[in-house]
Amino acid sequence: MLPVRFEQEKWEDVGDDVYPVLTPQGRRSTVMSLEPDEARTQALWANVKPLNWLPPLLGPKPGAQVLAETSDTAQRSRAFPLIAWQRYGAGKCMFVGTDQLWRLRARTGDKYHLKFWGQAIQFLTLSRLLGDNQRFHLQTTKDEYAVGEPVEMYANVLSDLYEPLVAPSFTVHVAPSSGGDPQSVALRAMPGMPGLYQGFFIPSAPGRYRLSASDEDEPSGAAGEAPIGRSQAAGAQAAVEFDVRPDPAEQVDTSMHRAVLAKAAEVTGGQYLSLREFPLLPDAIQSRPQEATFTKDVELWDNWLVAPLFVGLVAFEWGWRRKRNLA
Repeated sequence: MLPVRFEQEKWEDVGDDVYPVLTPQGRRSTVMSLEPDEARTQALWANVKPLNWLPPLLGPKPGAQVLAETSDTAQRSRAFPLIAWQRYGAGKCMFVGTDQLWRLRARTGDKYHLKFWGQAIQFLTLSRLLGDNQRFHLQTTKDEYAVGEPVEMYANVLSDLYEPLVAPSFTVHVAPSSGGDPQSVALRAMPGMPGLYQGFFIPSAPGRYRLSASDEDEPSGAAGEAPIGRSQAAGAQAAVEFDVRPDPAEQVDTSMHRAVLAKAAEVTGGQYLSLREFPLLPDAIQSRPQEATFTKDVELWDNWLVAPLFVGLVAFEWGWRRKRNLA
């Protein structure tokens, strides 16, 4: 499962000046990005030192994507794949070869440390949670939308060679889950993120919708890709569903109805004030004092007089009995 190969040797001690360096794949990856500025992101990763020790590795496996290497690559016979990932079955597996990533918290708290692990977990698990196949991963930003609210959709698409699809657009289909004619939506390629496409769909009616894509939607002869074949993934399809709820009655017409508000104030014994009359509200409240009666139940034993009264009665009864020789 792991994207790296181990050798049967002891862990390696490294110098205190060795730190992670992003590879070209790592600089393009959303997992490793900590700031919009690439130089700032690399500077933050350079704070992860010393690494102290590293596991014995032979190198990455074929097809693995190396996101970060060690800065001492020039002194090594082969680069050390510090952070790498690969696809395994319908999921992904990532290797992090150090336990020192907590150093991202230096002078910044959890800002970057949590950001990296959050992005890594989302990257690794999102496709499994969505139930997609190995080549098409669809996602909406929410599970529920209102009528007329734009549905933001994403598609992560791989070619038959399981490489990010390079094309200006990718077509998906949206249709009611109960059945109906699907509507085609062209998703646009996101700059700097090969294989990732984004688009919007505006639902006009409430209900449950199904977002789907298949190998038939792939553009043939996309730039930088070999011709798309159908032998390996004929009929391959991915889908995800989302709900569209009707607008609540109070949100259908949000205009102010003065006559209705004034009538409600009259019925309840209140007073209607417009926005311009709002400064009169304190005077209106003060000029109409209200009396309220509150009833509070107090337990007899909660009164402090009960204890001395009880002691006094007992003492009187004891003294009276002694005087009468009844004790």
